[in-house]
Amino acid sequence: MGSTDAFDTCVALSLEAHHVTVFEYNPLTFTHPNITTVTLANARANWDHFKGKFDVVVSMSSFDHDGLGRYNDPIDPNGDLRAMNEVKQLLTPNGILVLSLPVATDILVWNMMRIYGKVRLPMILEGWTVVDRFGWDENRYGVPPEHVRVTYEPCWVLRPIRHDAPDTPTANHLEL
Repeated sequence: MGSTDAFDTCVALSLEAHHVTVFEYNPLTFTHPNITTVTLANARANWDHFKGKFDVVVSMSSFDHDGLGRYNDPIDPNGDLRAMNEVKQLLTPNGILVLSLPVATDILVWNMMRIYGKVRLPMILEGWTVVDRFGWDENRYGVPPEHVRVTYEPCWVLRPIRHDAPDTPTANHLEL
């Protein structure tokens, strides 16, 4: 979700993904028989076609930009939270989200990005189970960054909490 270059897509294909679909606000020009690019406007107009179709969704430092207008996306203060809810709809029942976000103290750098701290990080992880995480450093959580352009971005592997599994712990109850 949200990739203006083909790096993540190429990595997925090199790891033997059969097909990669890239959702982006702007039209992309990637050309490969195993890559499909879709603007979010077209995806939303044909949402039923995409619901429940993806085993894995990857978002590497893209949801922190959603709703800020920088990439021709509509202004929406909760664009990042909406993107996370949309991913839940796209995943198969056992699907996962691989997510990276900048983490420090809560900061909005208009119209560039959000940095997630002790307020917004639990909000974006709400409704997800943390399966694994990489690069997490508790000492950097809630600490102001030295510079907003040099961010600390750990990675989570998340699975949506399904309503038919009421005993599943939420991300808010797991160690962030």
